[in-house]
Amino acid sequence: MYNKLTIVFFLLFTVLGFSQFTVEKVSDGAFINDGDVFTFNSTVLADSSFEFVVRNTSDHEIDVVIYVESITNTSGRDMELCFGVCYSGIALGVSYPNTNPTAYHLPVGGQSEPHGNHMYNQSLGDDTTQPVEYVFKFHEVDASGAEIGTPVTMTYRYDATANVTDFSNFDWNIYPTLVHDNILHVTTSEELSVSIVDYLGRTVKSFSKVNANDNEINLQGLEKGIYFVIAENSINEKSTKRIILK
Repeated sequence: MYNKLTIVFFLLFTVLGFSQFTVEKVSDGAFINDGDVFTFNSTVLADSSFEFVVRNTSDHEIDVVIYVESITNTSGRDMELCFGVCYSGIALGVSYPNTNPTAYHLPVGGQSEPHGNHMYNQSLGDDTTQPVEYVFKFHEVDASGAEIGTPVTMTYRYDATANVTDFSNFDWNIYPTLVHDNILHVTTSEELSVSIVDYLGRTVKSFSKVNANDNEINLQGLEKGIYFVIAENSINEKSTKRIILK
């Protein structure tokens, strides 16, 4: 059976509105929220390689690194981390990239390469009955290499016993992502509550009951710019997508 990826969302407030960057999944373009956990039950590359994109959402150039915050039940030697530079093995307390260049530079409006940058664990664990976990922190650095801004922290977990069923935590979508006429469509297979959040983290519109169907949401009255659409289902799973209102 083909092993897929599942997401377990912690019930933490999203920091997207305060960051100078976003981190997104290559597979579906969904945002990685601070505290997200990604679980795999395979060490096969095709099933457990997690590709990501880092996008500069600020009005200036930025430099971003990935800091290894913790490693559990393994040494880190079997984690492949690629972020501009590929490393076969990582170490606790180290930021990557850590060779020339020592950070991933993103121009205004720029993003990291959409393919190639990934995490891939090959370790079965020192104790094979327990999960393997890596906690990574994406954060911006200044010219001296010091951390600045608001980070995005995520966990990559390998658990051979996990019942991994799907990549997305629930089935929903939006269109268009570039909104010209103030009408946003939300398609879902289950009832959701939907919030529209601006870049300051403020909820500017909310819809408590979006039915399982193709729904129209009117964004009239909002200023042009980038917004986040946050959906939550009946068991408090959350998912975030981005739109641009023209």
